[in-house]
Amino acid sequence: PPPVGSYRDQVLADAPGAYWRLGELSGTNAADELAGAPGRYLSGTMLGVAGALTGDANTAVQLDGGDDRIDMGDPVDGRLDFGADDFSVEAWVKGTANDERAIISKRPYSATPPPFWQLTVTDDGSQIGRIRVNYGDGTMTREVYGPAVRVDDSNWHHVVVLFDRDTGISIYVDGTNVRANPGPIPGSVSNTGSLIIGKSPGYGQFRGQLDEIALYPALLTPEQIQAHYSAGTNGPPEDTTAPVTTVDLGPPALTNSTA
Repeated sequence: PPPVGSYRDQVLADAPGAYWRLGELSGTNAADELAGAPGRYLSGTMLGVAGALTGDANTAVQLDGGDDRIDMGDPVDGRLDFGADDFSVEAWVKGTANDERAIISKRPYSATPPPFWQLTVTDDGSQIGRIRVNYGDGTMTREVYGPAVRVDDSNWHHVVVLFDRDTGISIYVDGTNVRANPGPIPGSVSNTGSLIIGKSPGYGQFRGQLDEIALYPALLTPEQIQAHYSAGTNGPPEDTTAPVTTVDLGPPALTNSTA
């Protein structure tokens, strides 16, 4: 099992609804650590590339920007649909393409805007290379760009998006860089589309590497986000417990006794 205090431990302690480590070395199945939303690697997704986490041998996936993607479906228990509730999305991203590319989405194919949400790496104007988030309830939509940190620079970046239904979207990159967009969306974002990693209808598919993707049916706190980033970049804490030692004193000494 992973050491106490590992990145995986911290994610699971914060109660995700689904968590894909993307660490398979072969096959087409992408395991969910919660077992409720396993996915499928499609179109030759490259498995077993070096992962994002320091001190963790678990691997990541590489997507070619053409047709590679990971389809998690739309589980009947609704764990990937959040209705009108708050939720959070977390991922490690290593982009290599300087154009609009989808990281993850829950968006059906439709001629009219359905309820949806998505994360992309954008090429918009002065925002090139930043995270862009869009979501809507079928009536209104919101958009926000992440902080001034490019995630298409071939380096790993920790990305967390908070969907606060009362106030708007907050985007964290690498723990402390944050940008927020005020503006509530009161309606439901639930839909019948598949949750897809690396693709969103109408957008280019992701080119680069992805790792450790988790969805939470609540808002992560700034302290939790920083703790996850620190665990991912610094590795698990060292075990400072002193070893238990024993001393062999030999057989007990014989003593004289009198009746």
